[in-house]
Amino acid sequence: MTFDRIIKAIIASDSKQLNSYNIVRDFSLENEDSLTKRISNKLYSILSNSDENDQIDILHREWQELFHLSEADMGKNQDIAKRREALSALFKIKIDTPKAEYRGLFALQTTYAIIVKLIACKIVHRVFTFEEIKYFSDLTSVEEDQLHRFLQKMEDGYSFADQGIHNLLEGDFFSWYVWDGEWDYELFELIKELVTRIEDYSIFGLESNINSADIFKDLYIEIMPKAVRHSLGEYFTPAWLADSLLKEAVSQIKNDESYIAVDPTCGSGVFLITMIQSIIAKNDIVNYTNQEKKELLEQILHRVKGIDINPLSVLTSRVGYILAVSPLLTKDVEFEIPVYLGDSAVTPTKESIGNVECFRYDMSSIQSEINAVFPVKLVEDQDKFSKVICFLAKMAQEGNEELLFRYLSESVESYVGTLDPMLEVRFRDMIDQMIALDKNSWNGLWIKVIGNFIKITTIKEVDIVVGNPPWVKWEFLPSAYAERIKSISIDRHLFSGQTYMGAISLNICALIAHVTATNFLKKTGVLAFLMPKTILTQDSYEGFRNFIIDEDNGERFYLQKCIDWEKSGHPFMDMKDAFLSYIYKRDYVDYKQGLPLEFVTKKRGSKKMSVINLEHSFESVKSNFDFVEGKLIQVDSSRSGFTFVRDGSQAEHFSKIVGYCSYKARSGVEFTPKEVYMLIEEDDNTSSNKSNWIFQNDTTKGTVHKVNHSGPLKIETKYVRPLIKGPMISKFNINWQNEYAIYPYNELETTSVPIVDLYNSSNRLAEYLVSQKDVIGAQSERSKAIAKGDDFYSLSKIGVYTYAPYKVVFRDNSDWAAAVLGPMRTSWGDTVTAIPAKHAPYFSQRKLRAGEKVANESELYITQEEAYYICGVLNAPVVKNYMLSTFSTRSISIDLKIKLPLYDENDPNHKKISDLVKSIYEKNTVDESDLLKLNEYYLNICNETE
Repeated sequence: MTFDRIIKAIIASDSKQLNSYNIVRDFSLENEDSLTKRISNKLYSILSNSDENDQIDILHREWQELFHLSEADMGKNQDIAKRREALSALFKIKIDTPKAEYRGLFALQTTYAIIVKLIACKIVHRVFTFEEIKYFSDLTSVEEDQLHRFLQKMEDGYSFADQGIHNLLEGDFFSWYVWDGEWDYELFELIKELVTRIEDYSIFGLESNINSADIFKDLYIEIMPKAVRHSLGEYFTPAWLADSLLKEAVSQIKNDESYIAVDPTCGSGVFLITMIQSIIAKNDIVNYTNQEKKELLEQILHRVKGIDINPLSVLTSRVGYILAVSPLLTKDVEFEIPVYLGDSAVTPTKESIGNVECFRYDMSSIQSEINAVFPVKLVEDQDKFSKVICFLAKMAQEGNEELLFRYLSESVESYVGTLDPMLEVRFRDMIDQMIALDKNSWNGLWIKVIGNFIKITTIKEVDIVVGNPPWVKWEFLPSAYAERIKSISIDRHLFSGQTYMGAISLNICALIAHVTATNFLKKTGVLAFLMPKTILTQDSYEGFRNFIIDEDNGERFYLQKCIDWEKSGHPFMDMKDAFLSYIYKRDYVDYKQGLPLEFVTKKRGSKKMSVINLEHSFESVKSNFDFVEGKLIQVDSSRSGFTFVRDGSQAEHFSKIVGYCSYKARSGVEFTPKEVYMLIEEDDNTSSNKSNWIFQNDTTKGTVHKVNHSGPLKIETKYVRPLIKGPMISKFNINWQNEYAIYPYNELETTSVPIVDLYNSSNRLAEYLVSQKDVIGAQSERSKAIAKGDDFYSLSKIGVYTYAPYKVVFRDNSDWAAAVLGPMRTSWGDTVTAIPAKHAPYFSQRKLRAGEKVANESELYITQEEAYYICGVLNAPVVKNYMLSTFSTRSISIDLKIKLPLYDENDPNHKKISDLVKSIYEKNTVDESDLLKLNEYYLNICNETE
């Protein structure tokens, strides 16, 4: 250590270190007098007081447009409802509209951005010369106008670029707080207090501290409430898990010492920083000359790139990138940080304009469409293209169309020759759009955004695409964005092609995986993603699992290996979804023979996950887990889903039972909102009768749509039925405890009872439902669209099949079990058909034979003996093992593709199963020998039907 560093170390020893612990302590929203909370509330107040269509309101709505948020989305999914609750608590105001919600989110993101930018200034030391402000410490003693001008200079971004660091803080959506109309003395005092707090930190040794990369991730987690992060699909990857995935990816390529990689959804930058640190660790940089450091820096900038659609994530990753490469920075270095704002699901396309091949990207702005076109050759000259974008951004405010057009024309002539007339028209249109957008004095913001989106086209022929893309289901995407990417998903064959509910959904991570693997990877490249386990099992991913690149040429990606983290102790801590490491390449794999699978299980007595997550290398945490080799096999040739197997004999048994099911499974009735319809019987009904039976609403803390009723509910019983829910079902048993549901349908009817008839026969019930009309109306549009009947209280998933006297109900999540459901006697003495609810699917009918027609669907009802037979098959151990090995316990398909021939009482094995199950119900218990017999009889049936 040099004498200079020894002195700095001594001075720093008494200072507060810039680390995750101190950041969380100083900027937590939970602090009694939280500075973060005070700043965000001040910003929210400014936004709330802005006039519609003024400068700040327009910027806020442009941020919404880029972030794919829409005030037309009414926030009916549970994550969004929780987000509104969290924002309401933070800003101490009821937030129940999209407009107020997005203002709160914007204020919170701006607060985070201010803190990160000021920390970046602190890290870079002497950022730029600005009058008497030369060092960050000078900011603690400046006057209001000086701090204001400093922040304006910081926010314009050009100051960093002038010092050789490009693409760090070059303008974003979070600089509005320094506008003259928004800045005031209260804001000055708050930010000066923030500056003083940041100045208290010592950054000595930060560049060599491997934990420093966690600072901004932990800051974000602390500032953004969990409900906000989850609603946006943001789950931060522990560094050791990122290291594990990266090592798997690198092991699949030949040039493992010089790979080029991109994280297309880089978030806080953990994968980027992991890659940078792994590259630096292989070099003895302590003894490097400045020239050697410069060469290594250039290598990293070429090899490690990132993209994200969230401006806040891009800011975080850029600052983290700077921190990670800071040991290599020298005074004369100049470079662009290769982390770009862009949409990895919707990338620029190529278009020939005249005789010039161009990149095209269309962006939506609330003021106008932006149709950007730039010649491919210009864009691929990255330095030149960056200068063109910088010039256009600086000069757009002048509004001189001819100046901008002349500069752009001259800039492209060396690449395309004399400007084609058609391209000239497109250039002029684009420049008009740019000038129109910059009339709000946004300092070329949109032009910089366009430049970033176009720049991602230069990322190609990489060795590795790696990351943890957002896990957001299709139905929870903002409607306008979902519609935009729908055609892309169809073109890429990503939808399942099936139409039943649950098979037409998708997760945005699947589209991102397909687009980035296709656009960025070289022929020998590797896609390595962390994604939900359901991608391998759920019907909605049927198309994605085929991973077709070029259907005409039969070109596709193949899954090479998976690592199953479901039993690893939940590395994401507050997110419990099962997930895997997925490794894809173009190399052919015979899925029927299987591919390598590794099961990871957290050891008993090992360290807590919160402690494990402090580590950065996978090697340092491996001792906390057990690893078991297995296989992923496509057992069922009729679908692309995989079965998880641990040994060959298991696979052999599974292959025997796959086949045709002669019975039709049905979804349970959707009682939405459930608190309105689901009831629990009161204990004391001794003085009640059928016209005034007493119930309580079955309420749950986590439900979004709360019933508008409290206390006992007295209603008539004519339209009340016993309710069967999934958790009640176990092997050969239904644990029903006087739970009921309002079911406003007459026997065998599939449309609801008209309100007039309901008033005539059940006045109390009708009055109650009318009092809940607003609550019922708040349900999703999908629920309304599939309801059976014209009345507002109509339910869905109802048919003739609902009224079969005998059903076999089974679980579709959490576990696999089945039970026979027959007519039930209510507490008031009626014998009726019980109603299975959602997540209690059932068999009640056989399927039609080929060419068969029936006069009435009731002819297809199963008998009691048939129900025993079906129930026995479903509870056979081999069936349970197959179902739980083939589907995620969060979502088990009800489209069963196991051998289940029509019941034949003359078939000895059929009869044995039916009689055995009947005896199980008579003795009211099941033992291991019963299950072994069921297995034997069922496998006999499977062998006979091969």
